[in-house]
Amino acid sequence: MKTGAPKGTPKGVVQRSRVNRPRSELRDLLLNAGLEILLEEGLGNGAEHVTFKKVFERVQSQQGIRVTNASVIGRIWENQSEFQVSVLHAAPQDLDQQEVVKTLDAVSAVLTSADLSTPKGRLATLQEVTRIASKRNAELMTGSSTWAIWIGMWAIAVSAKEDASNKRLRKIVLASYERTISSFSMLYEWIFSSLGIRIQEPFTMHHLTTAIGGLAEGIGMQEVIGIPGTKRVRLPSGQDGSAQDWTLLGVGIAALLDRMTELDPDWKAL
Repeated sequence: MKTGAPKGTPKGVVQRSRVNRPRSELRDLLLNAGLEILLEEGLGNGAEHVTFKKVFERVQSQQGIRVTNASVIGRIWENQSEFQVSVLHAAPQDLDQQEVVKTLDAVSAVLTSADLSTPKGRLATLQEVTRIASKRNAELMTGSSTWAIWIGMWAIAVSAKEDASNKRLRKIVLASYERTISSFSMLYEWIFSSLGIRIQEPFTMHHLTTAIGGLAEGIGMQEVIGIPGTKRVRLPSGQDGSAQDWTLLGVGIAALLDRMTELDPDWKAL
């Protein structure tokens, strides 16, 4: 009797026996592999390029686990198309916190050196936070493969025919969007509490965060496409009116803050 790895096993991969793995474990393995391919190759017109063949090969190469059509079709997904829809639906779950965390680092550096002893100083610090954070966030968004997938998910949800699959996709996109809004709302609340800024009535933090998010996504798409004039605007916003570089996103956010926020007259620095 012959032993060892079956013919076709990649060199250096230890072949594991094809035991019946729990469906949940196998499903997670295949979805993760599908998401990796999606992020590497982009969205295209959907996930039609994320095939069982590619995913099975990746799982075998990375995990040493041989998966066949028989172990998946009819057990986990009815067909390849249903699997591709599942990959598409899983994608937004991967897009939550990295922009918030990295933008927070840029903001913290400004706040630690700020002069908050006067209203003028607080407003100047808010302006500088806006300038720095918007530049940092724009870089993170346009350089992120997950952000590009996220925007593609929105486009598919808006443009695809109204059916059960599209309704499920919209529900997942909405849930992921609400988590993102919640994360950025907490970031803005922390900044405002540090500077003695509050939301002007009748607006709410959700209004402000939604408006900033929509502006960021729209200008982000323009930058990716290559529309000129979004990355550098020179404004006399520095000390004694010196010129500083702004992004168009920063200019827009500053206008939103001017209309939707105000100084809190009862605030006192810690």
